[in-house]
Amino acid sequence: MMTNRDSSNPLLGRRIVVDPGHGGTEPGAIGPTGLRECEVNLKVCFKLVELLREKGAIPILTRTGDVNVSIGERPALCKKENAELFVSIHHNANAQNDRSVNRSEVYYQWKERNAPSADFAREILQELERTFHLPSSRTYVTYAYGVLRQNETTAALAEAFYIANPDAEKALRDDKTIRLEAEAIFRAIVHFYEKGRLHLKWCDEEDFAVEGRSIARVVPEWGPGVDPHSICALIDGQCIAHCYDADKGLISVLPGDLPVGATHTLEIQARNLNGISARPILRQLEGGLRLHATGDTSIPARVLRVTNHLNNPVDGAVLLLDGKAFAQTGVEGTFLLPDSATENEECFEGRIKIQAPGYFTSTISLDRLRMRQSQSELPGLLMKPLFGGLLQGKTFILDPEHGGEDPGVVTPDCLRASHVNLNVAQRLAAYLRTAGATVTLTRTWDNTMDDEARVRFGLENEVDHFLCIDHLAFRPGENDPPDLDCTWVLQKWDWTNCQCYFDSLLKELVMLLKTPKDEIRRTSTWQSMHAQHNYSVTLVSPMLMTAPRAAERLRCQGCLDKEALGLLHGLARFHLETAKTEGTSVFDLSNEIWGVVVDENGTPINGVCVSLADTLWMQTEPDGEFRFRFLERGAYEVRLEVPALPPRVLTLQAAAEGQIQRIQV
Repeated sequence: MMTNRDSSNPLLGRRIVVDPGHGGTEPGAIGPTGLRECEVNLKVCFKLVELLREKGAIPILTRTGDVNVSIGERPALCKKENAELFVSIHHNANAQNDRSVNRSEVYYQWKERNAPSADFAREILQELERTFHLPSSRTYVTYAYGVLRQNETTAALAEAFYIANPDAEKALRDDKTIRLEAEAIFRAIVHFYEKGRLHLKWCDEEDFAVEGRSIARVVPEWGPGVDPHSICALIDGQCIAHCYDADKGLISVLPGDLPVGATHTLEIQARNLNGISARPILRQLEGGLRLHATGDTSIPARVLRVTNHLNNPVDGAVLLLDGKAFAQTGVEGTFLLPDSATENEECFEGRIKIQAPGYFTSTISLDRLRMRQSQSELPGLLMKPLFGGLLQGKTFILDPEHGGEDPGVVTPDCLRASHVNLNVAQRLAAYLRTAGATVTLTRTWDNTMDDEARVRFGLENEVDHFLCIDHLAFRPGENDPPDLDCTWVLQKWDWTNCQCYFDSLLKELVMLLKTPKDEIRRTSTWQSMHAQHNYSVTLVSPMLMTAPRAAERLRCQGCLDKEALGLLHGLARFHLETAKTEGTSVFDLSNEIWGVVVDENGTPINGVCVSLADTLWMQTEPDGEFRFRFLERGAYEVRLEVPALPPRVLTLQAAAEGQIQRIQV
């Protein structure tokens, strides 16, 4: 849900530590004609502090003169002043004394790779690039810098120029450059706060690790709420299953069977709907945790059995009671629901939820359960498979192209293809896991990875699909016009036996993104390196970075949702067509829910988070449209989270293609 705190002035009252690097007996780098870094740092910080105060922020300088301030004192000031942001200003020199080097660099701490500091660093770099246009600029993850390593708050260190470069030193003697640099960092701070803030916290101690449950809560401080597909739970760095209840904002972690006597680290990650990370939370767990499929049979309880469309038991289905994971089925698909657990049904409106990978979330009334008078009757709870179960058990490697030192295509306003690719891959991974597939990413943060490493990653794993995600540019050498707006799929020159696969991806992407042109192109470069593979491999460019309005759209989380959902639909379509070709009996999945959310004036609403049966989520673009395809006919519960309004839940019918529903809120 969108909150309005500080929406008119997100900097009001924000305590921000501004750190002019070096000082005193540590002047920092020295320019060719003697300009000292510590002096330039202080000038930029004075101007930045002035801008922050004008907006109602409370800036705190680590030094106001040419004095020594230790590395430890600088981050300690953050804690003392209860600050929520730290920015350290520097101007670099090359260790090899190469005065030709000049670029902007922004650093963040290694432990903050999936935390707000990385987001803040990207905002700073983007504004510096837009202002000064220095080539080869980038963010860096580091462990070395003590002002970041010892900091407990969101922190970044900016090196706008290399003061050792003669041209840079000359520019830094000009007050105009000082002002432009301070204004760029100021804009980055404003943009960072405008996108909102999300917190994760552990629930009360008594709720933690009860019968193997580990419960966390999502708390939007201001701005939009959580992006459900961004929620990630890890044990010792490895993704594990979790459940999320949007009504309660609760995350239930399912650690499975861990070695007894061992200690494991549990980490929860999440981002808001504007893509800003919450600070991850970590906790130590003892081994042996699992939600129990059975319980104490000496107490009054009902045995519940969860089955699928084939009447087979569903292993690993989780019962959510009041938003919290209560029990988990085993291989027999059963669990015990003690009568005492549902005594105070007013807390959860007399309904319980069942979630399982590969299935739509089921909501069951307690009245239905009470109709069964005997445990021996084993009341069946039928779960409807997502996409007819076609993606259950499938294995994928998703390869977000570029990263680190290789940004891929960079737009004039400094949006990097490498960042967009990773964002789309992470969203698609969440969709596929929801559909019951197993997914691995070649990279999960902004690190450098060459083609050989990517190919080796694929060849060393037995998977069904290796899908590369990129956002390319028009190709003048292939007679592409500069304003080409197209969806591309690239395939090997000699691969002609999987046309259905490429067509499926193209059709579904174009349907959601509404790109005016689509095309399958052939390549003989990286794909030929997968010569020994037994999996499908292709590269998809859902949009071209150079297309009109592409950069504007790709900054919107709703567009990234459509790209990921289009790829998911394409994969479902391919496996549906394959099943039909092989004569396999499949569901009728020719139905969809297609709608547009409008206000009272009929104007489409941007940024609406739409969930289908608490299972699939997407966010609208300015056209207000959402679309979920390959559904069985029937009624589905749809939840709308509209900015600045309470959530709304309604029931929509899945219908044949082409029937759009207009929803006024």
